[in-house]
Amino acid sequence: MTQRTCSVLGGVLLCILLVPLTPWAKTRPAGPERDNPLRRELWFSAGRKFRGQNGAGRLYRAYRQKMAMRARRQAMQAAQSAPTITQIWASTQWTALGPAPLASNASGLADDQDYGPVSGRVSAVAVDPNDPTGNTVYIAGAYGGVWKSSNAANSDPATVTWTPLTDDEATLATGALAVQPGNLNVVLAGTGEPNSAIDSYYGLGILRSTDAGASWNLITGADNGAEPFTGSGFSKVVFSSDNPNLVGAGASSFTIFQFISGGLQATGG
Repeated sequence: MTQRTCSVLGGVLLCILLVPLTPWAKTRPAGPERDNPLRRELWFSAGRKFRGQNGAGRLYRAYRQKMAMRARRQAMQAAQSAPTITQIWASTQWTALGPAPLASNASGLADDQDYGPVSGRVSAVAVDPNDPTGNTVYIAGAYGGVWKSSNAANSDPATVTWTPLTDDEATLATGALAVQPGNLNVVLAGTGEPNSAIDSYYGLGILRSTDAGASWNLITGADNGAEPFTGSGFSKVVFSSDNPNLVGAGASSFTIFQFISGGLQATGG
């Protein structure tokens, strides 16, 4: 270090030593004249904040939440002796009404692949609105056709019987069912299953029965054949509550059809 550098550093140190203490650096004497309880209280309250919010306010909100949680806990403890909705549903027993599963290997050959008893998925259920007893019920399988029960409301599920109705029709793939209000004989079954699954099958139209499912006629298209149903899958068939002769049907081709006076008309796409 040179003599010149030492001289500069010595001058800086000397200046620092000679600078008088500033008023804020001095210790202020304590005394009654500097004691302001109100200002101290305001500082105490405002000085504690979290994310810009007053700490005292957040503490009070936490207190109210705690009291609310305590009240809910006491109410739950008081209600433990009464069955809750969850407990009621947990005790509900479901019983299969059929049809019964079938053997996947019906050939009788041991070399054929066998998955054991299997059943298809139910794609539609229609309770006959004309039967006040609730006994008349139609169900449809993805590729199992239409089935009918005339004693579905029996108290003993083991006695409920089902009859297949469409085994002799052009297709068993069924996606929608509806019974005409005021006429128990008219039943519509939209064929095809529009679930876009690897094992979903297309339909050929809408099956119409005028004798409660004993026989069927296939409606193959709308607008006098201008809108064919071949290859479509029906997801919904509903009768109008204002006009029982009017039916709406939704198909996988995204076309809405109306059934008016015995014929179908396309109304939108």
